[in-house]
Amino acid sequence: MATHVPDTVLVGVARTSEREHSFKWAGPFLSARFVLMSLRERHLNIHDDNYLKPLNIGTVRQDVLNGMVKKVFPNARRAPVATLELNMRKLLNGRVDAVAHVEPALHMFIKRHGLSPDLFETVHVFCSKPVYFAFNPNISDAYVERFNAALQRLKVTGAYSEIWGRYAEDAPPFTPATAPDSDACIAITEE
Repeated sequence: MATHVPDTVLVGVARTSEREHSFKWAGPFLSARFVLMSLRERHLNIHDDNYLKPLNIGTVRQDVLNGMVKKVFPNARRAPVATLELNMRKLLNGRVDAVAHVEPALHMFIKRHGLSPDLFETVHVFCSKPVYFAFNPNISDAYVERFNAALQRLKVTGAYSEIWGRYAEDAPPFTPATAPDSDACIAITEE
């Protein structure tokens, strides 16, 4: 969307080599673990691809995790949908066995919908990677630079952590000096 619609920005985008020249980038604003989350009552123990063969994994179309699931677990049945919201409804209704997404967004969904975090568990971690704001390429460089400078000021002053706390129970999963960027994420692309 942000590549085609003027004056748009996507929030929470993994910066991959395939996407590098499609957007103008600001951030990173957090480092996120890319995970599979399931209902705790399912007792999923993911130890190899064959275990996933009978399972349905909820993914988001055109998301980097859709490609990760395909590459890391080629025998898993993926069930791509348009949004995390749809995937989580499918998980809660037993229509998928796990959801592949970035962990902070999953936790925010759980909090926003008043669900108990104890109902869920992370059953597999693919990797950690910084995520960014991805701006439409027609937005001026000066605007993106001003946005990025303002974002950095929010981090330095502590306002970023305060804002984050309104939406998540834990501290922001990002330390500017130590943002992990797992090599395992770099070679995996979205579909």
